[in-house]
Amino acid sequence: MEKQRQDTSGINNPFYGKHHTPENKAIMREHKLLSGEFIRNQFELRNCLLLSDTYKGVNQTLQYICNKHPETIRQMTYRNFARKQNICEDCKQEKQRQGYESKLNTAKVLYEEHGYILESKKYLGKMKAMECHCINHPDTVIRLSVKDVEGGKRCPICELEIANEEKNMIQTKCIELLESNDFASSVKYSDGISFPNKLMRSILDYLKIDYEAEKLFKWCKFEFRGRSKRGFYDFYFEIDSQKIIVEMDGCFHQEPHKKSDLTLEEVKFIDSEKDRLAEENGYKMIRIDCLKSYISYIRENILNSELKEILDFDSIDWELCHKNALKSKVEQVYLLANSGAFTNKEIAAMTKLDRKTIDNYLLQGSESGLCPRRLHEYKRVACLTTKEIFYSGATACSYYKTANVHLCCKGGRNFAGTHPITKESLVWEYYDEKKHKDFTVVHHTGKVYDGWCS
Repeated sequence: MEKQRQDTSGINNPFYGKHHTPENKAIMREHKLLSGEFIRNQFELRNCLLLSDTYKGVNQTLQYICNKHPETIRQMTYRNFARKQNICEDCKQEKQRQGYESKLNTAKVLYEEHGYILESKKYLGKMKAMECHCINHPDTVIRLSVKDVEGGKRCPICELEIANEEKNMIQTKCIELLESNDFASSVKYSDGISFPNKLMRSILDYLKIDYEAEKLFKWCKFEFRGRSKRGFYDFYFEIDSQKIIVEMDGCFHQEPHKKSDLTLEEVKFIDSEKDRLAEENGYKMIRIDCLKSYISYIRENILNSELKEILDFDSIDWELCHKNALKSKVEQVYLLANSGAFTNKEIAAMTKLDRKTIDNYLLQGSESGLCPRRLHEYKRVACLTTKEIFYSGATACSYYKTANVHLCCKGGRNFAGTHPITKESLVWEYYDEKKHKDFTVVHHTGKVYDGWCS
């Protein structure tokens, strides 16, 4: 005997299904001969009243009403009546409405447990966001789904406040550590800043003077070796409407330097031009003799300079300034970067260093694993002519003093720039690890590195 399909209506229906056993067919023929009393009883069992007087078969359209909603007369064949679970559309909608109200009340309790007040008057489902507000910010309406609340998603405003609190706490600890005398590391990092300059930085920081280091002015331009040259100044600050420029003159300014291609006469010419331009534009130039990098020597020259009339050196803790001057700026940059609470721009402002210098420190530190990679992930470019790799198109343009490197990589140009020595056209394409594995990586300052692509 073939297995009968289960009666979803919960009523023993002999007419349900496409296939019938001989016994069921006999029952069907028997009920066809009846006056419809059996059919009427089936309607009554499902809380309905049959209005049709005659019954001719399961495919005959019968009229009936639901006892809960007698105002509407409904029509349906008995076959469909026996098959369908919902025979009254009003009862179906009422049941759905009760279900949604129950789910809405459950959702309200869930939202309240997690610190939200649900404002939506209609339940939209578990995945769809509904309007609510955080108990800490009742004036701001946000949209969260039931799944978001169950997953512990925070109010965006609360999350931002918590993140700012954590960031401020980390920043405070970092600043306290930088300002403390105990800030020191077993590893010493060279930051490329001379001791006299770091000592002056420490003095100005101690006196809480708002200054700019390595200041570049637009008006500082002069002819040098047949072309225009721009000069920058060690320190610039303003006090009582006075514009002060301080230059820390080390041995480079007074003795020939082996690592420089400038002669002593050329260095003195540059210094004289910078002094002249500063005075012409209303700036007071003060030069400190730093021929010897000793604290006693530099301190004596500072106290004997015009700075003594401008700054209050009586309150300075020279020992503390000396200790701070011995600290490496690279180490401070790594500490701030590893905290994750400061951007590169903020680190540059705190350490009084140029953004390019910060990027350079972090780039070298990321290669050694001393700090995270904080530079933007630029597209590296490879020069097919020289077999060199640059970490960005801008770096390549700056290195070879050209433009349109990215356009060449995209196929918009056949080459971009020429080699300054061989005069060959420079052909570029975007870096590929397999294709350019034998190329040399060039740092943006011109220094060659081997470990960038490993």
